[in-house]
Amino acid sequence: MTAAGKSFAERMRDAPPRVELLVGRALLLVVVSSLSTPAEWLVPVVRTAADRRGVHLGPPLTFLLAVAAALEVGNRLDAGPDPDPDPGPREPLSRSRWQRARGRAELYAVAGVPALTALVPGLVVLPRRSPLWGWAVSAAARMAVIVVFVLDNDRLKRREAAAAPSS
Repeated sequence: MTAAGKSFAERMRDAPPRVELLVGRALLLVVVSSLSTPAEWLVPVVRTAADRRGVHLGPPLTFLLAVAAALEVGNRLDAGPDPDPDPGPREPLSRSRWQRARGRAELYAVAGVPALTALVPGLVVLPRRSPLWGWAVSAAARMAVIVVFVLDNDRLKRREAAAAPSS
């Protein structure tokens, strides 16, 4: 079968371990971005409609903190020891009511905290500028996340190359 005809799962089985890690992190970033983006885009519009000046840093800063927290949680899950050393088939994990509630609370926090930080007046900078400059700040925050993601990929590549036996 050609490379183009392989399914995603087959490609992931053939890929180095860092690719699986990067795909997981990329999906995590997409989820966090999609949840925080509405607040980041609406805060400048609402501030403009309310005739309030100044660039609000709350939603972009919260986005950066949410990405950092999500990646840290992902790193802890990846680094944790395997509780079952037997590689046999596993039973599916049943999630308790508490785990489901905690998952929903985390999801709502990632979505709601950027909107709540828009109410904090101390996070307004450049008080004479148009609030629409908030979009530029949000874009800068997104670019910072992309740069960190690319640098982390490069670091993982170099670590993988150093660990590979030289032939």
